[in-house]
Amino acid sequence: MTNPDQQPWAPDPDRRVGTPPSGGIGTGSGGERGTSVFDGNATFREDGSLLTSAARPAGGSAQGYNRSSAGTTAPLTPTGVLSATSLTPAALASVTFTANLDSVSSFAITGVVTFLRNGVSIGTATLDGSEDAVFVRTAGFSAGTHTITATYPGNTRYSAFTTNALTVTTA
Repeated sequence: MTNPDQQPWAPDPDRRVGTPPSGGIGTGSGGERGTSVFDGNATFREDGSLLTSAARPAGGSAQGYNRSSAGTTAPLTPTGVLSATSLTPAALASVTFTANLDSVSSFAITGVVTFLRNGVSIGTATLDGSEDAVFVRTAGFSAGTHTITATYPGNTRYSAFTTNALTVTTA
């Protein structure tokens, strides 16, 4: 299926393509959601616009997914780092934590990040347009050593991810 006029894709009842599911544009010979290959010679973006009309090389990847040699898709693994305004705050002083995730593709990571102290949730923050989630622990921490991590639950495009651990020590 080619689209020489660069017109957005629309379902064609004569081709048994069907109505695209929410969040994707249907399935073609590649079976991917988001960016799909149709009849082996056209790739469309999630918004339905033509990405390319050339055949994709065998074993190539669909934008936003890893494609295995078996033809299945697997979520990408994001990367990221956790930082804090202080690793040695005074007891009960507020501390700001920032989880900066990197989408490793052109599709931004969206959603909520959970911040944990010693494996127990202490709060959540929504990822912004820069793929940062900022959480302010206004109650501070009691005296002692606390291990802080941030987790992203994953979705159909990105796998779950846990940041590096920070050790916060309060006196």
